[in-house]
Amino acid sequence: MPPQPQVKRSFLEFLKSFIGIVRVLQILLGAGLWVTIAANKYEGSIHYVLFVAVLFWFLTLAVFILTLLDKQDLVPIVGGERWLLSNVIHDVAATLLYLSTIGIMIYKTQ
Repeated sequence: MPPQPQVKRSFLEFLKSFIGIVRVLQILLGAGLWVTIAANKYEGSIHYVLFVAVLFWFLTLAVFILTLLDKQDLVPIVGGERWLLSNVIHDVAATLLYLSTIGIMIYKTQ
């Protein structure tokens, strides 16, 4: 059975919103970081970069899917009324840790 027009419309509205665009960019840039890691030797601080890349890529993918399907109420503790705050904390933490990984990758690729 094809999706209902109203559900399809809400998917498209989310994907066209600022948050939807940012989530898609986070997923694509995270995948790009994986490619960058794969092109280098796994030694020393690259393990930290790999940990941050994998962790936040999966977390971003999970948050994206939950928001896209409008199922954030199913998430205990951080869902429901706290979903916006949870997204902000996720984005700030991801930004800070990705900035540190960018510095490490720049240092390692020189």
